[in-house]
Amino acid sequence: MTATNNKPNSVPPRQLFSPASLWQRLRSPETFIGSLLALAGSLLLAVMVPQQPADLTMPGDFVVWLSNLPQFYQQSFQTLNRLGLFQVYQTVWFRLPMAVVTLSTLIILADYLPATWQRLRAPHTPPPEAIPHPLSRFVRKTLRLTAPQSANKSTSAAVPLAELRANLQADGFTVLPDASTGSVTATRHLWRWAGPALVAAGLLTTIAGGVVQTIWGQSAEGLLTTQAETPVLLAGKSFRLTGISFDGNTPETAGPGIAHLSINRNSQSRQLQRPYRFEGWWFVPVTAQAIARVTFVKGDTAQNIDLVFKAANRSVRFVYAPENLLFELRQTAANKPAYSLKILNNDAMRITQNSENFVINGLDMRGQVTIKNRLLVRGFRLPGLALMLPGGLLMLVGLIVLTLPPPVIIRLTVITKGRGSRIKAEAETLGRHARVEEMVTRLTAPGPASEGWSDAADT
Repeated sequence: MTATNNKPNSVPPRQLFSPASLWQRLRSPETFIGSLLALAGSLLLAVMVPQQPADLTMPGDFVVWLSNLPQFYQQSFQTLNRLGLFQVYQTVWFRLPMAVVTLSTLIILADYLPATWQRLRAPHTPPPEAIPHPLSRFVRKTLRLTAPQSANKSTSAAVPLAELRANLQADGFTVLPDASTGSVTATRHLWRWAGPALVAAGLLTTIAGGVVQTIWGQSAEGLLTTQAETPVLLAGKSFRLTGISFDGNTPETAGPGIAHLSINRNSQSRQLQRPYRFEGWWFVPVTAQAIARVTFVKGDTAQNIDLVFKAANRSVRFVYAPENLLFELRQTAANKPAYSLKILNNDAMRITQNSENFVINGLDMRGQVTIKNRLLVRGFRLPGLALMLPGGLLMLVGLIVLTLPPPVIIRLTVITKGRGSRIKAEAETLGRHARVEEMVTRLTAPGPASEGWSDAADT
């Protein structure tokens, strides 16, 4: 006697990898959510790991970029580079989940749009004639009308049907009677069936915008310096930095920094960190930095001290060792570099300033302060923005709709058998909502005018 290990629920490998099975997997919410999480993970990697710029054309540019990386990424460069983490958008880490998300969204949209449109245009269409909606859930109840004692009479559903219609109207439903069949269709929040389709359409539009941006988008950056002899060519435009100014003179009162630029000989003033549009490009004055050279002259001896401000509106302190003096240097204006120089550890000494030159009273010492400002400007050409913005708006509207009470369609159908009859109540809603079942039970409860009306078990 031989034993067999037949598993009736197991799926043969051929059927597991069949086109129909793969199609069902791609259209499932689990695949869609899983691919979205994988895509979010790849985007998180691109944020956490510094990405190598695509415009590094010279070997020296790559060396500069690598030397500016944090120490951890420099030490782990070989391993992370083999994994493609410095160019996530060009590797399978990003492209595979993006492809799965795109394909899954297309399938979901093909499922949702016809079903959603039919429910908005013809909600009275009952299953199985109606196009099935993947997210539909049904609650069904049967109301039996007892047959009369006399054989010459038959049960009329007019009174209980009118009572059910009144219950639905009182609960805020819009009742759509169907004179041809005697059925009744009631709807509430009908337009909210569009919520899932809006999310899918918005995501697909956003992805299309990302593809357009990847193919036709451009980026560039340039470092501008005041008093530079030649302009910087950025995105085909000639940039000069004439200065940087702030609303206040101290770190406590300083407002947003303003970069004073000359673009193609047109003077413009732009706030730091704020993007603005110019001739089809978006430019962002990213970071400003001030560099100062302080020259001390005593007799025939001169000594230079070079300083870098952490920010253009910050002060910097330094020590002049030969006289054991502690100075504080603050930039007070930038269009024509001006400064404030103070001695902190000797109240008896005063400094007289005249333009860039200064004299220390009480010492046979004079000097000069020269301040230059540097500004990093980034430029972006964003053709995909025209699709990404409406796509994001569609997704936001769809997600808001999904948080609202769900749409409900209740169909009442009279079924006559012999002298007796019954009313079939069917509620269709979006997703799983326990309150819909309670609502159907409440609305179909027998009323005082419903003689011979009994509530049957759910079907």
